[in-house]
Amino acid sequence: MKKKILVVCIALGCIILLVDLFILSKMRKDQSGLFSQYAAERWETDTSFSYQEHSAFCSAENPFTLQDLNQLNIFLKQEIMDELNESDEAEWYEAYSGMTKGELRKDDICIETEMIATGGDFFYIHTLPLLTGSFYSGDDENCIVLDENAAWQLFGSDDVVGKYVWYQDTILTVVGVTSNDNIETQTPQYSESAKVYIPYKNVSECKVTWYEAVLPDLVEDYSDSLFLEAIENVKEDSTQYEIVDNTNRYGLSELYSNRNKYEYDEVRTSAIYYPYWENAARIVERRSLNIIRLSVLGTVIFGAAIILFLLDKKIKM
Repeated sequence: MKKKILVVCIALGCIILLVDLFILSKMRKDQSGLFSQYAAERWETDTSFSYQEHSAFCSAENPFTLQDLNQLNIFLKQEIMDELNESDEAEWYEAYSGMTKGELRKDDICIETEMIATGGDFFYIHTLPLLTGSFYSGDDENCIVLDENAAWQLFGSDDVVGKYVWYQDTILTVVGVTSNDNIETQTPQYSESAKVYIPYKNVSECKVTWYEAVLPDLVEDYSDSLFLEAIENVKEDSTQYEIVDNTNRYGLSELYSNRNKYEYDEVRTSAIYYPYWENAARIVERRSLNIIRLSVLGTVIFGAAIILFLLDKKIKM
């Protein structure tokens, strides 16, 4: 009877470990598909500095003002310059964005869209997959990037670069079309609604609720404290914003320390609204944590079975 139980434990442990290996590979694939989470790693390939990516999310009731954004830019630029030697030079990137609803028109076709108003280096951080065309820069205006849904609803095609759409009384030139075939858009939060990316200058009524920066980590944990200090300089009430360390969020130590992070999600009282890419990242984060828990369980079962097997052999000897 003991022998049968031992065999079952070993078999169960082996099965769980094999399942773990398969699921872990899927987890890594999901994580690598989150283009918004790996901006720091992309920039590290072209520089001798280590980089960290950080995000701050706040509520629509307490958004980032233009004065806040200007203050953040001045503070970060000055602090980084002060920390560097005269011979050193380190690039850094910042982006801000927010979402609003808006109607786009093309001839007699009018559609409701989710408009993501962007500024700064948004497309340096968010390297969305393009079907056609290109992105606009932070200084551009009167242009727009459509997602597949918007392109097909307006034009019946995704080959629409150079065509025009109306937003209110402004004519916008389509410069690119993004693909919906990626991890971040395969979430319920993205939905089937048409989404567009538009310069903040053209949607100035939109509230900026998301701020992101890719900073050089000149010494260990330097960028963490620098970003936090920058946000605290413009936001006094810490309950009105949330900061995320994008670069390290899928490390084992981070996942373990955040294991209770979602416990009270259903009773969260803050009005912070996350963009679809952050929701996608959180879904993968939660899946990753569950997979690690399963991996630990499988390892414990397999290890216990091996110990029992060795003890059983030793007793017989």
